[in-house]
Amino acid sequence: MKSHRVDLVVTDLLLPDLGGFEVIKQVRSNLRFEHTPVLAMSVLSDVEDRVRALNVGADDFILKGFTGIEFRARTERLLRLKLRMDELRQRFHEAAKRAVTDSLTGLVTHGYICETQAHELQGARI
Repeated sequence: MKSHRVDLVVTDLLLPDLGGFEVIKQVRSNLRFEHTPVLAMSVLSDVEDRVRALNVGADDFILKGFTGIEFRARTERLLRLKLRMDELRQRFHEAAKRAVTDSLTGLVTHGYICETQAHELQGARI
């Protein structure tokens, strides 16, 4: 995962070494993957296991024995949500940049300079 772009993580909860719950926790603790959807799957049918998977960070859960059509629907839904979230994040960053940039000169605004200066001065006093 460290050297590839990851759009979706699918993990079994019953893994031989680390365990699926730990995989989900590690994905969620890594800032690079914090918005990457996680689909957990398992033969464990206890509601507690499904809820635990969701509570540690899974975005969806599918019980093994699923059909291909259900798996495809769930993964496509998660990928659509990821695409929308990526687009919203991009728009947010663009809007934030426009909010602190003068459209005529392309320079940062006076308000941004004052805010940055106040922040830097506060940090210098500590």
